[in-house]
Amino acid sequence: MYVAKFLCALLSLVPVAIAHTTENIFSTLWQMPAFNCRDCLVFPVESDGGYKTDTVPCAANILSMQLLTEASGFGTCKSGISYGFFGAKAWTDRGCRGTFRICFVEGTVRQVSCASDRFRPRTCSIGSERCDRIESISVTQAVSDAPCINGFSYSIDRQGIHVSKGCRASFQVGCRECGVHSKQQKPHSTNIFHSIPFFNDPFIQ
Repeated sequence: MYVAKFLCALLSLVPVAIAHTTENIFSTLWQMPAFNCRDCLVFPVESDGGYKTDTVPCAANILSMQLLTEASGFGTCKSGISYGFFGAKAWTDRGCRGTFRICFVEGTVRQVSCASDRFRPRTCSIGSERCDRIESISVTQAVSDAPCINGFSYSIDRQGIHVSKGCRASFQVGCRECGVHSKQQKPHSTNIFHSIPFFNDPFIQ
């Protein structure tokens, strides 16, 4: 009987211990740079019938994009078909117009041109300004007949952008910068976009 009572008392403490441990874990995660550098905002994106891209303010790399309200109607906006994202850009197509909840790694973007002339490898600096961590790279405009494919004819590291196999293009590089969104946040009265806490976002795994 005493053993049973002891076990019951011990088991009653387990949920409390788990809850306390979980709270500490989330508290610790929230203080880590990986979480401090993430945020969400509501942002309108629209296509005039064709393909269109918009750089999301204060984003170095977009993590998720959720349709909140559709202005185009008729179910035009479909993820991966008429809207989506890559790097720090959100894109729309086929007349999709709507307001989206976009979550991202905070930071800034910079434009860098790099060319593999005569199919020779080349490395281009991403600039003199400090980049704590490179979060994304995407082609904004290809100017060569040879394809620019990430991992095949271009790549990036701390030394810069590496191009080869005839790739010539302008690239957008996203650099992580913690707190840049809160520093540059627009007034809510503009109703263009506003911040939403990242930590409660169910679309980030």
